[in-house]
Amino acid sequence: MKKKWISAMLSLSLVASLAACGGKGEPTPTPTTGGPTVIQGEAQGRNGILKVDVTLNGETIEAVTVTEHTETAGVADPAINDLPSAILAAQSIAVDGVAGATITSDAIKAAVKDALTKTGLDTAKYEAATDKTLTQKDAETADVVIVGAGLAGVMAANEFKSNYPQLNVVLLEQLGQIGGSLPATGGAILATDSTRHQELDMVCTPSDIADYLKESSMTDDLNTDLIENVYALSGESFDLLVNAGLPLQDGLSASSPHNEKIFAAWAEDRGAGFHQFLTGYVENAGFDLRLNSRVTGLVVENGTVTGVAVEDKEYAYQINAKAVLLCTGGFASNAELMAQYAPVWSKGQITVNAGANGDAITFTRQFGTPVTGNGTMGTLALYEGQGGVQTTFMVGPDGRRFVNEQIAGYRVQRATADIGGIAYRIATATDATRETLETNVTTGGTKKFDALEELADAMGIDKEGLLAEVSEYTAQAQAGGEVKFGLPAEAAMDLSQGPYYVAKVTTGTFGTLSGIVVKDNCQVSDGDGNGIPGLFAAGETIVNNAYTYQYPGAGFGISFAVNSGRYAAQQVANSLK
Repeated sequence: MKKKWISAMLSLSLVASLAACGGKGEPTPTPTTGGPTVIQGEAQGRNGILKVDVTLNGETIEAVTVTEHTETAGVADPAINDLPSAILAAQSIAVDGVAGATITSDAIKAAVKDALTKTGLDTAKYEAATDKTLTQKDAETADVVIVGAGLAGVMAANEFKSNYPQLNVVLLEQLGQIGGSLPATGGAILATDSTRHQELDMVCTPSDIADYLKESSMTDDLNTDLIENVYALSGESFDLLVNAGLPLQDGLSASSPHNEKIFAAWAEDRGAGFHQFLTGYVENAGFDLRLNSRVTGLVVENGTVTGVAVEDKEYAYQINAKAVLLCTGGFASNAELMAQYAPVWSKGQITVNAGANGDAITFTRQFGTPVTGNGTMGTLALYEGQGGVQTTFMVGPDGRRFVNEQIAGYRVQRATADIGGIAYRIATATDATRETLETNVTTGGTKKFDALEELADAMGIDKEGLLAEVSEYTAQAQAGGEVKFGLPAEAAMDLSQGPYYVAKVTTGTFGTLSGIVVKDNCQVSDGDGNGIPGLFAAGETIVNNAYTYQYPGAGFGISFAVNSGRYAAQQVANSLK
């Protein structure tokens, strides 16, 4: 019989500014007491129009249903799933939105208001704030509290359940679903010595991974012991996933073009398939899992963490515990922390899960816990519109190239951040690309100009710099060999004549690389480098100890979450013996 377990990942949800608008449609008669009436409403969401059905009986809201949307799966789901019932319960749209899914939350509320407006009713009564008072209940007791049910937290819970069943473990999740950003990821996972790796003669060791992470991060100042301890579990974890039924694509692929030893596999249907698999197992896992349960702070006695304070939809209470494991993810949905630790990336496009609000950083400030790391995980994203430009000619606002456009997207993202976070992809059309480029012009992500001078003026690019760069680029390409930054001459774009197509791009973020410092055993460090009694951490919130500066390659986010969650659980259990 297969052993029941749980697994899944991190590294994608939304933070942006709202552009909600009321929908249009024929006026709907005011509902009467003759029976329920369904009214449609709509508003602008993050990716398009969001539509709702609102059922009214007289002036009472009897149902709210999101009927149509194009919001990002996994990111917007908590708002789509939870906000309609909150509006129904409050009989008001003046309810709290879902953190990290602000645009979708506001779109739902705007669409409901649009529907109510069509009835001719006074919408003011539905916009009145409602009092929310939580009931204080008695404290509970557990051996371990895990904060966060993303991939690291779920894997930690499974490790306790499978190998330390004598421990009473509570798993808390502030959102209404598990999995964090997993649905929006690529769904790749890498390992060292799994059965599949052995069958394909793929030889990789934890030290190989540590060496590559130092190279990719461009620093030796990483926790090598932690990296090797975590990835020593990776082959076993990979097999655990496969044996439990995770649908993985056949074979293995290189995690990065910059390393010849590290290989990963992709889940069928990528992150969405991985998340579906995870959700099915969690439902039958037997965890003490509590959704919609936000930890508001740590309980500390004489410098030792002894529990957490919790708020759910009805109650505020405390759980006293022998150890707390923080698996709270990154902080990209927290504008204040982004401005502090990732200011350039804070101005770009951010797609992370709604719970990525940096609680681990906030909770550990009282101990002076250092925050290290630099950068975010991600690639480039369109600045506006849809449909961009594929090219091997990209410049900054000064009109100058700054990177080999053919290197991995996460490295181009970092290079773009280093010049301020804005770049421009410029191309001319070929028979193979013309139709796509013209289509992208109509969807707003691409602009078209007859001359480079016109393009520079319209896009705000330094004209002299651009013309000089095109001249240099063309001369190097015609000479053969390589163009500046190592681009093969045969890959260079022909820019000899227009029309020219340009897409303004910015940094895209699906995870953060700054986080709290931990010891080799995942115990959180204080300001003096000592382990904080009773407090451990795993997952994205400690990824800074393993890699930084730029995302290393496919599968690193999921694999670090899986294996650090398991490893941290083992270390917590050892500390309690």
